[in-house]
Amino acid sequence: TLKKHSINYISSLTPYSNKSVRNLLQSIELDLNIFFGLPPIFEGNVLSITSILPSPSRFKEELINRSLTYKAIISIIFYPKKTLEDLAKENFTSISTALRTLLPLKEYFKELNIQFSITNLSLLGDERIIRISLSQILWLISHGNNLPSQFERDSLYEEYQLYKRNFFKDSLTFPISEQVDLLLTVFYFRTSHNFFITEEMPPIFNEW
Repeated sequence: TLKKHSINYISSLTPYSNKSVRNLLQSIELDLNIFFGLPPIFEGNVLSITSILPSPSRFKEELINRSLTYKAIISIIFYPKKTLEDLAKENFTSISTALRTLLPLKEYFKELNIQFSITNLSLLGDERIIRISLSQILWLISHGNNLPSQFERDSLYEEYQLYKRNFFKDSLTFPISEQVDLLLTVFYFRTSHNFFITEEMPPIFNEW
């Protein structure tokens, strides 16, 4: 199915000017090309919409996955030695811009009584809350899909696999099983990077 709409028509559906709408659509066009390899959606002043466009939820997910906030969360879990300066360089942005972008995340952790050092991309506080909050953020953003995989086949890895086998009973169905798997993944990497729980935990988590 091919749909064509003029910029004037699209602008009439919004409170914005033709120029603002066109700039926004051109930005989306660029994202569609970078994220999904799609061809241009503009023909002169006409927007051509085809059925191959990704769903709004898929497009939103891709935008989030490429955001500095999401990449900061990934760094905290998987690359704890990475700093704000490293993150800024990797994403071709200034340190000041990266810092401002991560301020809302700092406020989020503050509400959980967790100290977030933006400069060091590190968390300090109740390790139980840190692990649960990190897993919940990842679940809400991507359901834990497309995460880095750096498991080392050591004794901790074997314990991780044992816990997974113990959790994944027939009674655990999607999405519960996927959420448990994500939580254990966060547990594994936090422990492997020497972040330990000193607070009291249920017996099943004592080894983590």
